[in-house]
Amino acid sequence: MTIKRTLLLLRTYPAPTPETAVGTAVDVAVALDARISALSVAILPHVPGSILSGLIGGISGLVSAEREKTVNGAQHLLQVFSDLAGQRGVLGDAIYRKCTPSVVADLLAGYARVNDLTIMPMPEGGYVDQLDSNWYLETALFQSGRPIMVLPYGDRSERVSSFGTVVVAWDHTRAAARALADAMPVLRRAKSVRLLTITNEKPIAREPPPLEAVSYLAAHGIRAAYDAVDADGSDAATAIVHYLRAQSGDLLVMGGYGHSRLQELVLGGTTRHMLAHVPVPIFMSH
Repeated sequence: MTIKRTLLLLRTYPAPTPETAVGTAVDVAVALDARISALSVAILPHVPGSILSGLIGGISGLVSAEREKTVNGAQHLLQVFSDLAGQRGVLGDAIYRKCTPSVVADLLAGYARVNDLTIMPMPEGGYVDQLDSNWYLETALFQSGRPIMVLPYGDRSERVSSFGTVVVAWDHTRAAARALADAMPVLRRAKSVRLLTITNEKPIAREPPPLEAVSYLAAHGIRAAYDAVDADGSDAATAIVHYLRAQSGDLLVMGGYGHSRLQELVLGGTTRHMLAHVPVPIFMSH
């Protein structure tokens, strides 16, 4: 797989995408030698006309002013993106849409399907406090058929685009294999690649041995070290975070796990924990 087209989600409601995240996303596109497009969405809460017409003038004016603020914010973010991506020579499409919250997820999934990677900046409050952020993220992960890259809120370091030390969470599962394959363009550019298996936390297949994954990467011209770390009574997410800190990891590659609830996929425990406490940018596939 090669990454030639990337997509960035921009939004202003209820928590805006930080402008610093725009710079990070453009840096990623430059590092991958890829074009980057942005989908900037003015998310307008739906207020039925019957209710709006019944509001007194002052309140109705406040609703209109809030909508205008949202529209202006989305257009401003898109202009910031266009200027920066244009300056760096990676500008793809600048897409602007006005819609209600219920439309955003499907709109995002549709555009993500025709891009190689979707970049999802976390807003202030992140995955836990902003309901829409996890709604959109899960839709992009489970419904697009493409990998996503989650950027921590406020992160503007160059570590994600320099692809210094990339840690791959490896547990022999389908999702881990999908993430490993999708992340090949990133792994080829990394200064250091480390495969990590957390042991004694859940059953993990013994065959083939973990070093076969190292051999697989070597066949693709990627040198990788392998570490098995005992969970030592903690959960896998905590053990991964500790490892990232110990190894000064710049990017985490992991499978996006889900299980069925009422015929819909929802995040598994480790995946949800990692997104609720994003330690470094995360490259994730389902």
